[in-house]
Amino acid sequence: FGQIYVGETFRSYISVHNHTPSTTRHVVVKAELRTQVSNITLLDTTASPIAQFPSKGNQDYIVEHPLTEAGAHTLICTVMYFDDVLQEEKSFRKVFKFPVNNPLSIKTVK
Repeated sequence: FGQIYVGETFRSYISVHNHTPSTTRHVVVKAELRTQVSNITLLDTTASPIAQFPSKGNQDYIVEHPLTEAGAHTLICTVMYFDDVLQEEKSFRKVFKFPVNNPLSIKTVK
């Protein structure tokens, strides 16, 4: 992610691609930004899932959120879908950790 500081806006490009040889159904994409203090939902397509996601299909999203806390941040991307071959719901998750730094630090010396 590089360097990012409190006061900047976090932006991320999320791309979901169907690598399977068949169409998947009812695809839901979620993205959350977790800090030590809060859990922010950046994206949740539960209310309007992708009904039919064809083989080799692609869906892109851009999420953003202003950063107000310094420290460890984690972007968690989750995809849930129905597998027609196995007749069951499946999901997978990708996790990306990055630090958010203070843009200015003042230290006093005695």
